[in-house]
Amino acid sequence: MRSTYLIARFRDLEEGDWLEVRCACGHVGRLHQPDLAQFHYMTLIRSIEPRFRCKRCRRRGDVIVTVINR
Repeated sequence: MRSTYLIARFRDLEEGDWLEVRCACGHVGRLHQPDLAQFHYMTLIRSIEPRFRCKRCRRRGDVIVTVINR
C-alpha cells in the first residue's frame, strides 16, 4: 500500500495498482485498472474523493481513496 500523496496523478499508477475507496460507514470498494480508464491521466487522485457516493449509506464525498499495489 502506498500513500496517495506520493502518487499524485493517475499517470503515476503502475500496472497492477488499484484504488481502494473506503467510506466512513465502513463500506469498501475497489477500482481496478479497467475502471480507472474513465479518468484523465492528469487527474489528481485526491480530487476524485468528492465524486464518490457510497452504495451502502448513500453519502457523497465522505470517503478515503488509497492506492493498493500487488
